[in-house]
Amino acid sequence: MHMNFNQPWVYDERIAIILGWVTLILALSIFFSCRTFVGFMKKSGWVKIVDNPIYSKFYSYHGAYWWFFIIVLTIHFLTAFAHVGIPQSGDPDSPIHWGILLTGLVGAFVYAAIYFSCRSIGTLWGFFTDKGPAQLYPSFFKSHNAVWFLFGIIIFIHLVLALIHVGVWPPLG
Repeated sequence: MHMNFNQPWVYDERIAIILGWVTLILALSIFFSCRTFVGFMKKSGWVKIVDNPIYSKFYSYHGAYWWFFIIVLTIHFLTAFAHVGIPQSGDPDSPIHWGILLTGLVGAFVYAAIYFSCRSIGTLWGFFTDKGPAQLYPSFFKSHNAVWFLFGIIIFIHLVLALIHVGVWPPLG
């Protein structure tokens, strides 16, 4: 079967892929500016990196990375969903589309769990209550590291499925 690559779906797919890479970069920015990463670096003896002024500046934008991530992730999902829609059983790519869609959705929910166990949410909670999340829920931050690990596994699977499906960049013809 010869596919016509002069169709708008090719560009939707490419935009979704670009947004996916940007989303990954923002997710990594959040992780590398997270206290989980800082704690790991300190335990590993890499204190010099943590004390570096460039890293300190990068670290100070942790809360901003969240907002950019949420915006880009939403646009990435909407573009990808506009491209694929709900995978249909007659589509030969349906199983891999389902895999990409489901791992992406599960990853988004796990990332929400990361956000809601992040100290950055304290500023958001300040608008609604005078108590921080740790005061309201004493075990609030305890699962943060484990949730990061779970997210890493899910997004790794999402990336592998996407790379199997389209590679790094789909051909135009």
